[in-house]
Amino acid sequence: RMLSIATSSSDKSFIRGLYEYLASSGHVDTLLRIDSSTLEAWLQENSKDSHLLWRYYTVHNIHWMAGEVVWNRGINTTEKVSLEERVECLTRATGSYSTALRELNNEKALLQRRIASGGSAPN
Repeated sequence: RMLSIATSSSDKSFIRGLYEYLASSGHVDTLLRIDSSTLEAWLQENSKDSHLLWRYYTVHNIHWMAGEVVWNRGINTTEKVSLEERVECLTRATGSYSTALRELNNEKALLQRRIASGGSAPN
C-alpha cells in the first residue's frame, strides 16, 4: 500500500529516485511489479540491461513487447553481444512471442464461441 501511494506522487524526481533505489538495493522484483507507464519509460531510458525491461513486460503479461525487447537485443549489430547472449535472447523472444500468440488465439476462440452462441462480450 505504501508503494502504491509513493508511486502515485506527481514529483518526477521522487519517482525516479524511488525507481533507482529499488533497482539498486535488491528490490528489483518489487520494482517490476509496479504497473506504471512512467516505470516503463524509465526502464526504456535508464536500464543498461534490456533484461529488466523484458522482465517488466513479462510480469505485466505484455508478452509481445517482451519478445520485441529481447529480439532486438539478440539481433543487435551495433553493440558487442556474445553468441551465448544472442542465443539466450532469441530463445526468450521465441517464448514470449509464442505466449503472446497463444493468448491471442485463446481470445479469438472465446470471441468465436460468443459470436456462435449469440452472446455478447462482458462489460
